[in-house]
Amino acid sequence: MFSRLFLLFVIVPVADLALLLFLGARMGLVPTLVVVVATAAIGAYLVRTQGARVARALLDNLFKGKVLPEQLADAALVLVGGAFLLTPGFVTDVAGLLMILPWTRPLARKVLFWILPFRFSVSSLMPWSAQARPRTWGAEAIRDVEAKVRDAAQKSGEPGPSK
Repeated sequence: MFSRLFLLFVIVPVADLALLLFLGARMGLVPTLVVVVATAAIGAYLVRTQGARVARALLDNLFKGKVLPEQLADAALVLVGGAFLLTPGFVTDVAGLLMILPWTRPLARKVLFWILPFRFSVSSLMPWSAQARPRTWGAEAIRDVEAKVRDAAQKSGEPGPSK
């Protein structure tokens, strides 16, 4: 566990900085800054679109009473991938893209499940089970009611409330 955290918080930023400085010396300051800002903008767009897609799928299944661990992992990958894309550096940008893009996310999910030192059950995260829920969740729980308020005094001729 300590070696993984060491890799994450020390080795990756050092490698990122070294690569950033190397490419900055090769390409120049302005092109390097343009690439860093462009990846951050692309990352923000991807997080918004992919995050909405993943959240919608997760909520749809949550309302049905079932949540797949893969969907929870996808939500976490989009969140962490977005943070990586907003962090300046090329190593974190590549890792962030691998986490966010829908066609590379299954590979990132497999790596995530391999890296996690523990496993958890989705039912332990949900206070209810699909068989016995305390109340109905989803579209069937919504009641659409319209009402018109009329002054009863006008209808029946009785004196109404004073204004």
